[in-house]
Amino acid sequence: MKNMFLKNSLIAIPFTFFGMAVISVAGTMGYDFETDSSITGAAGDIVYSAPDTNTLGSSVGPFEMTDNENADHYGRIVSSINGTALGSTKAAVTSRGTAPGGNAMSFTLDIPEGSLADLSAISFDYGFYSSLSSSATNEWVLSVEIDEIITEVERGGFTHDGGTDYQEPVSAAADVDISSFTGLTNTSVTFHLQLNSSATHNFTSRAHTIDNIQVTAEVTADPGFPIIGSFSVDDRAVPPNTTVALSWDIDRADSVVLSSIGTVATTGSANVLPTETTTYVLTATNELGSVQSELEVTMLPDKPNVLVMLVDDWGVTDLSVPFAYDTYDDSGTPLITNLNILHKTPHLEALAANGMKFTQNYATPKCSPSRATILTGFHPTYHGITTHLNLAGTISDGPNNWRYEGLDETDVALPHMLASEGYRSIHCGKWHLGGAGDFAQYPTAMGFDVNIAGSQSGQPARYVATNSGFTTNARPMPNMAHYAGTGMYLTKALTIELNQAMSDAVDASLPFFGYMSYYGVHRPYTRNPDAVGDYSNAHSTNHEIFATMIEAIDVSLGDVVEQLEELGIAEETLIIHLGDNGSESPVHGNQASIPLGIFSDFPMRGQKNDGYQGGSRVPLIISWAKPDSDHPFQLDLPIVADGVEHDIVGIVDVAPTVLSITGAASQDLHGYDLSPYLRGEAGTHRPQKYHLHYPNANFPTGNLTWYREGDWKLMYNYGANSFLLYDLVNDPTESVDVAADEPDRVVQMARAMAQELESKWGPLGEIWPIISGSGSPRPGVDDPFYLSYEDDDRDTVDTDGDGLADAGEDIDSDGLVSVGETDAGDWDTDDDRTDDYTEIRLNLDPLDSASRFSVKTDGVNEGGLTLEWPSAPGLFFNILASDDLSSPVEDWVVLMPNVEADPSESETRQMVPIDSDREFYTIQLLPEGSQSEEP
Repeated sequence: MKNMFLKNSLIAIPFTFFGMAVISVAGTMGYDFETDSSITGAAGDIVYSAPDTNTLGSSVGPFEMTDNENADHYGRIVSSINGTALGSTKAAVTSRGTAPGGNAMSFTLDIPEGSLADLSAISFDYGFYSSLSSSATNEWVLSVEIDEIITEVERGGFTHDGGTDYQEPVSAAADVDISSFTGLTNTSVTFHLQLNSSATHNFTSRAHTIDNIQVTAEVTADPGFPIIGSFSVDDRAVPPNTTVALSWDIDRADSVVLSSIGTVATTGSANVLPTETTTYVLTATNELGSVQSELEVTMLPDKPNVLVMLVDDWGVTDLSVPFAYDTYDDSGTPLITNLNILHKTPHLEALAANGMKFTQNYATPKCSPSRATILTGFHPTYHGITTHLNLAGTISDGPNNWRYEGLDETDVALPHMLASEGYRSIHCGKWHLGGAGDFAQYPTAMGFDVNIAGSQSGQPARYVATNSGFTTNARPMPNMAHYAGTGMYLTKALTIELNQAMSDAVDASLPFFGYMSYYGVHRPYTRNPDAVGDYSNAHSTNHEIFATMIEAIDVSLGDVVEQLEELGIAEETLIIHLGDNGSESPVHGNQASIPLGIFSDFPMRGQKNDGYQGGSRVPLIISWAKPDSDHPFQLDLPIVADGVEHDIVGIVDVAPTVLSITGAASQDLHGYDLSPYLRGEAGTHRPQKYHLHYPNANFPTGNLTWYREGDWKLMYNYGANSFLLYDLVNDPTESVDVAADEPDRVVQMARAMAQELESKWGPLGEIWPIISGSGSPRPGVDDPFYLSYEDDDRDTVDTDGDGLADAGEDIDSDGLVSVGETDAGDWDTDDDRTDDYTEIRLNLDPLDSASRFSVKTDGVNEGGLTLEWPSAPGLFFNILASDDLSSPVEDWVVLMPNVEADPSESETRQMVPIDSDREFYTIQLLPEGSQSEEP
């Protein structure tokens, strides 16, 4: 639990001082504090500076104000509240709890061994501000904590009556006797000042203020013993391999010994290099004895580096590591295709052998939406970048409200999320998340500290540096001008720059988040002049060139790993290597086709820019750059070597995984942390479903949404209002549409698709295709999702088995449960234990739990027991009876069969005989058009 408190981390009292001394935290509180700084909720801790000395001349450490996660409050250092001046800068907080030691504010005095302290008094100014006319009872509670024992000393305060002057702050001085705390030595005294109120408030209504805290104490030294006046360290919590400086000042000692060093002078300092959390003991000795003081230096867990390496237009067969399997389960065997054999990627093979590959990882079929998803952790339905951006950041085509200008100041990207953990964020390569002149034209707008080559451009002007470098005016590459005229290949140049940026981060002692976003292997197809692989079996010249570009990516990975090893941080660096969309290899012919010739063993259909598997299935490998099972980071995240995971995952899972690995605060994102998979934990660790929403008109397979659940994939085409259904186990190339044969599955998955979209919309709301095409006047007419029940016998599907067809429950055919509709996926929409269809037959309301099928009685009379229940004309009922309420209903006796509903009333009454002292009855509605036989 966090508490809000104001803490003096160490006030070292000079024990050569005799007589009364005022330890002044006042005149101090707010003296150096940043006016109007604030924290809210669980936003974190803020450290304020304090004066260098108090009236004793001793050092005063930083004050800390910390939020309390169990209270809805704020804490601020202010000179005014809600526009009303307070007269001076004060500490202000909102209402607290009632238990002593609640820590609205606190500060601590450390009293070393060999010294005696007698406390005398503590005084402070307590105030209350209100902008409300209602009264409130306000109080302060002072407690003293010594050796973990908290003693409440005194309470005070006043009632704020409100009235016409309620906007003026009121205050009162407090002077508390603490003289009962005497003879204190070798201990810490913590003063807790807790603030309570009878009214809920915040800084726009009511707030407490505190100022001018003064503690009076008499400090003396034990006669004759050594006096440790001070023993301090410049940093009490450090990362590994960090030197700290210990300092001390001792009087009346014949010898001084510092643990881990030995004998030292009575006054001095020493640098030490702790290798773990260490307690340093300072022992001062003279003829009368010894005194000791201890300091603990905590070894902080260092932060791992994370390097995301994103390859452009890189599909599952564009490397020598196989990602296609005959079955995607533990018994699956990899399918080594001729494309796997063609490509030469030994460094990627090594990365996969050291870590884990995910064989069913999904991106989007276009670059910009994938990149936004990787960095934000949200699907395109939320962030709104649903297709690639053009250079000018203009609307081009697509939905009325898609984010054609890219990311903006409302978006939170991984660099923002990691900043509080001290990470330096490095972008290197392709950006493509903002048009020219737009907010996010360059990655620094989204929190990156370093930008190498990133701009609005989605592809390079050229891959080989001419006298103009790699750029044109329309396709700039910041910080790459020095390559002009070198003839260097772009992928190699980016690798050099990334290696230098990582080295700079290490020199600055900063963990880094690296985003190596290759321009390769995007067009223009340009031969890698350093390639050495034999690609003579390539489909065409361009295909051969494409293979050399892939080789450059692999060599880059090898160079990066080598650099990490030279920097000594390979064991501390996690690599996430993946593609942004399906392949655009020249081996593919027509869009959505399967290659011909020796490459016809391509394991799936499609490529970049279409809705089939080949458009969005991309490689994903996660591994430590250098495995070391004894390294602390790898003890926390041991990655299964040569691991293969077949569960459905996606690029939306990258951000949550990075946050988990770095220890950064978790966010409410769409994706899931993949760490349990990496550790080899048994089971499934994310829902086995994924969706793609592509509402932009430049998609060759049309405006579509696809939804995968388990082994089935449903594709919906908006223009035709049609569905395609594929069984990916038996039909991995999506060649046989079985939608007509599976109406139940189509309806169930279509409704799931609609609900998935509904749950993933973001601030822009619904992003539908428009009926009018590119070039038509805007705004166009939305073309929303429509579940056509009238096709392929889908009008008879009853998903929940309640007797009502889904078509009759989903009246507007949007797949959702709209206002006034019953839920086609829940037989009992209103949870009243009666199915929807029965309620409709009985003229009850299936959306109102108070309108339910129940039986009641007006009691026993001479003729028996009269039962009464809801009914409708034309219905028949059985009355069942049993003397054992625990027995199954099917074992009950049909006491009265075929009781016809009262044709003139909304309820039917029927008297039943009482034949025993104990009898239970239930009413059974008979199916339409049926009557039971006589028992």
